[in-house]
Amino acid sequence: MIEPKATKTPATEAIQRVEATPAPEKPLVSTNLYIASGHIADTVPTAGKITGSPTMRTLFGNLDLIYVMTGGQVSPGDKFYILKQPTLIIHPVTNARVGYLVDVAGVAEIRKFEFGETVAQILTTYRDIMTGDVLVPYSEMAPPVVSKPYRKPDIKGYIVAARSLTENNGLFDVVYIDRGNKDGIEVGDVFRTVFIGKQKVPSGAIQVFTVGQTTSAAIVRESTISIIPGTMIMQAE
Repeated sequence: MIEPKATKTPATEAIQRVEATPAPEKPLVSTNLYIASGHIADTVPTAGKITGSPTMRTLFGNLDLIYVMTGGQVSPGDKFYILKQPTLIIHPVTNARVGYLVDVAGVAEIRKFEFGETVAQILTTYRDIMTGDVLVPYSEMAPPVVSKPYRKPDIKGYIVAARSLTENNGLFDVVYIDRGNKDGIEVGDVFRTVFIGKQKVPSGAIQVFTVGQTTSAAIVRESTISIIPGTMIMQAE
């Protein structure tokens, strides 16, 4: 008996088209991590700071109201990134000045003016926010999307710092390297990490997701031992 040929209906053709559509590339990191990770900068021009709160507290979280002092005119609805006090980073190997770590703690929005105070509300927190933390202008940021295969350039350098300035860093932590645009670094680049002690010991792998002129931010993708400032980066295998 001869089987009748299957006929394609508009429904089956639509299903086939959907199945043939490749999945969209995912960002290298989440939006929250991308914003919170910050970067290393030569200078950090601030636009104001947190001076207190209506509740007299000094430690704040989501939706808390705070008093801010700004360097210029502001209006309700204006947004700012909240930064921890920028910390000067000294190169762990050369002892040279690298720059200031811009550590983003959250986002605040101006709400109103009351009794001579400028009142803002915290919209997002990435870490503890306190009186004395500084403000910088807000702009929308989206994490980068890079197609595979990722580059593995033959560039050497060092990890000079880590987010939150921790000494021991593992999987998915953020670290900063002393190489940037001028050295040929691009977003998406993957490097292996090597601990330098009595011997050179492979310790993991990192992937760059933010590139500056002389420094870059990367996420730890593999970690066999702690990745610390002073760890060398080199071409991935």
